[in-house]
Amino acid sequence: MKKKTTIIVVVLVIITITFYQLYLKDYLAYREVRKERTEDVCQDYLYNFRNGYYVEDVRFIEVDVVRKIDKVKDFIDDYPSSEYSSRVTQIKDDLWNAEIVNYEQKVQQKKGKPKAVEFFRKLLNYMKNNNIYDINLKFQSNIELKDFEDYDEKAKLLLSMNASPPINGNMLPLKSNFSQGAISKLENIVEDGIENSLDSVFSAGFVNIDTENYRTDLLITINYTIKNQELQAEGVIFPNIWTYSVDNVFSSYLLGIAVEFNFDFALPGSELNYSFIEHSDPSGTISNIDNIQEGYSRMTQMTFALFANKISNNFGLDEGYN
Repeated sequence: MKKKTTIIVVVLVIITITFYQLYLKDYLAYREVRKERTEDVCQDYLYNFRNGYYVEDVRFIEVDVVRKIDKVKDFIDDYPSSEYSSRVTQIKDDLWNAEIVNYEQKVQQKKGKPKAVEFFRKLLNYMKNNNIYDINLKFQSNIELKDFEDYDEKAKLLLSMNASPPINGNMLPLKSNFSQGAISKLENIVEDGIENSLDSVFSAGFVNIDTENYRTDLLITINYTIKNQELQAEGVIFPNIWTYSVDNVFSSYLLGIAVEFNFDFALPGSELNYSFIEHSDPSGTISNIDNIQEGYSRMTQMTFALFANKISNNFGLDEGYN
């Protein structure tokens, strides 16, 4: 009889321990979350009870406490049919509304192009209503460069007549010194410039630029042509000529580079779009270069940075490059 009683006690102890480990410990930790309602206590629960009974409830409490868009997005993705869906959606809308207010305040300071600003307002509401946080960015490049010898004879003659030192023997070729291998770097300049502008207005995670995954149907298309920087006078097209100096001593002449950009952005399922064409020329002086290839590279990079700033200015955002 004594042996049977001992066995029963042992079984009861095991059941009690098991109940505590599987259920009661989980419940007590959840009660602590409900009582404290802090991000730390939520994280402690989610770490200790990865498969706990109250994971969904705790994650909602965390969303409600921290009110960060990444937490909201993850909850909506993981629990599309949650009992908390309407409340999470309201939190999401509140967060979006605050970001839209931030944009409106920025527009009051920066102004921007009216058509571009109106398009951006509708874009933000489209993203809010469709749970979209990424904008795809796609480039299409074209290169149309000429050397000095490729220009009209009249243009070459007129430029040579007024040049000192003479152009003949001092003009470096453009096509052979321009590296097409830097195209991706140039495109990154525009991508980074736009992201810098967005980050100056919106909280992290709200509006992101994506050039690889294309997870959404929002798409900015930028077609661009790298060409010679040119001037036109009396029906004659002249190349713009830069001077290359080493230690303030003339070394040679360079042909300037310009870029023509075509920007297009449309809202899916509507006729709303914003597009513009921009001819971007390098400005100022390029200094501290080690070779001609770097000079042409820096000249082109300058035009891409100026174009990125143009996009930002049009939408009423801070410039990505100062």
